[in-house]
Amino acid sequence: MLKQYKYKLAWISVALCLVIGIVTFLQAKYDYNSILLGNNGATFSSLWNSSDINVGMNKNDQSASKKVKKAQVAIVIDDFGQSNREGVMEMLSINRPLTFAVMPNLENSVKDAAMAKEKGFEIIVHLPMQPISGKSRWMGPGGITFDMGVEQIRQRVLQDFDQVPFAVGFNNHMGSLITSKEKLMSPILEVAKEKGFFVLDSRTTEDSKVVSISKSLGIPCAKRDVFLDEVKNYEHMKKQLKVLSTIALTKGTAIGIGHVGQGDKKMALAISEMIPVMEEQGIEFVYLSKLVH
Repeated sequence: MLKQYKYKLAWISVALCLVIGIVTFLQAKYDYNSILLGNNGATFSSLWNSSDINVGMNKNDQSASKKVKKAQVAIVIDDFGQSNREGVMEMLSINRPLTFAVMPNLENSVKDAAMAKEKGFEIIVHLPMQPISGKSRWMGPGGITFDMGVEQIRQRVLQDFDQVPFAVGFNNHMGSLITSKEKLMSPILEVAKEKGFFVLDSRTTEDSKVVSISKSLGIPCAKRDVFLDEVKNYEHMKKQLKVLSTIALTKGTAIGIGHVGQGDKKMALAISEMIPVMEEQGIEFVYLSKLVH
């Protein structure tokens, strides 16, 4: 009996020695991998498949993509507020930052400004001003005319600005005559400064003084690069959006002006179609306020 017990004990001892040997071998291999790879004992295969490497590569890719600066485009849509509703709802359905210029003193001025604000669009006043030529009725009510004195202009501008809720700036509706006259533009821009507004020169004349006066008064300003729909043709509008992209990719930013109203449902459709094309080129759509300085 004693001999059988000693025999079993010997086998247990052999088994323990084998276990200890295996453990020692595995520990040595673990330590070797730790030294070789410097990764707290991770094996080469586990390191190769490690999510840490994949995450690191993704971070590098992300940082590289952040270094690529997108060109920025602001699209301003004029003539909100009028009775002709063509294109209004289509513009309001575009899911990108757009800036809507609302004419004051019209039946839908407040309504359009409120709808645009609710949907997250930026709002400016589309201030009517007398042109060099053209019918005065095209200005709409509350326009700034050549025969006004300084105080008349100030009061009219204040009234017009108050007619468009949520506005943060203004641009000129028509106004080739007014914008070319420093004595007429100065009181307009002084009121804008008092209101904390920025200014967009729609550039209806090459003789415009808007930007130069704005800069002298310290008012954030910008000027239009492209009219998008001066020809009421769908293919032409798309072509003008391509021109806008080219300008933006060349100089970093660009500002385009389109319209709602007669024939301008096509403008909204052209913008919607061109958005993915422009974004694929690296264009970022921004509010006008991002591009004034």
